[in-house]
Amino acid sequence: MELLTISQIANGFNVSTRTLRYYEKIGLLRSVKRDGNTYRLYDADTVTRLQQIIVLRRLRMPLKQIAAVLQSRNAMEIIEVFQQNLREVDDEITALSTIREILNEAVTRLGACIQQEVKLDVPDELALSAIEEVLTLTKTRIGDEKMTGDLNKASIKLSRLTDRDVRIIHLPPMTAAAYQCLSDGAMDGAEVPAIQAIAELVQSHMLLQSKPDTRRFGAYAHKTDENGDYRFELWVTVPEHMAVPEPFVKRQFHGGLYAAHTIPMGAYDEWTLLKEWAAGSDFYTIDWECRVTPELTAQDWVLEESLNYRGESPDDYLAPLQVDLLLPIKEK
Repeated sequence: MELLTISQIANGFNVSTRTLRYYEKIGLLRSVKRDGNTYRLYDADTVTRLQQIIVLRRLRMPLKQIAAVLQSRNAMEIIEVFQQNLREVDDEITALSTIREILNEAVTRLGACIQQEVKLDVPDELALSAIEEVLTLTKTRIGDEKMTGDLNKASIKLSRLTDRDVRIIHLPPMTAAAYQCLSDGAMDGAEVPAIQAIAELVQSHMLLQSKPDTRRFGAYAHKTDENGDYRFELWVTVPEHMAVPEPFVKRQFHGGLYAAHTIPMGAYDEWTLLKEWAAGSDFYTIDWECRVTPELTAQDWVLEESLNYRGESPDDYLAPLQVDLLLPIKEK
């Protein structure tokens, strides 16, 4: 077999040249070079290896495990890798079966309730009656301690993050005006006044005109202070030399490498999922030692960014509807 170019391999296997270069960078593939030729070329053994990688990726196997399988000559080690993935698949099947069972029961109950109340004249009342009935009838089943535990396990298993759910981004250094808040352990008590104050600053200083790339970040303390107060800052990026009026303070965000995971507004419990992803990553680890600003450390504060921020009015404090959770990371 003659040597193939990277373009021929990419087209033949429907993978990107970037993917092939990455596989080579981490040692999964090896290209060969002819004298005087700077292009990547691939021989028959490498083509066979790529076929194996593609099959294993379609089996949802992480690259680290693929490397272990392809490099090992010990059958027992390879069997253990496959068994580990088989256990994970079994767990997901169990989780989905639990959810399917509960949904099927709800559909069955709803159908029975609708048939019993078919003479109702108002469709909305019919629907409401059926929903109330199914919630009452399934209360003992779904409220059962074992069923609740199974459902919680299913939710955790199916909501875990994979590399597809996390973006690796490099945030540039930025200057921000920060509004500081304290509240008695309740997030809304601090967040709503801060959102309103930031919106008024953006409008009064016409920030979107002078700085069209204005961004809004939330900096949250991991814990309440000794008085039980919840510490929170909301930032809006401003021109570097802008004078920041009181009660705002100026922050110099250092930027750096971050793992970003997008959530709908309110799904802040997914911070746990993002940290679990980082703990299990083959390539990154959490950088707790980095300083978010000269005053704030990643060990004590977390960052979130409101996406597509356009200077909403002070009353529209729930917009935008998507948020990036930002976790500082470093390469292993």
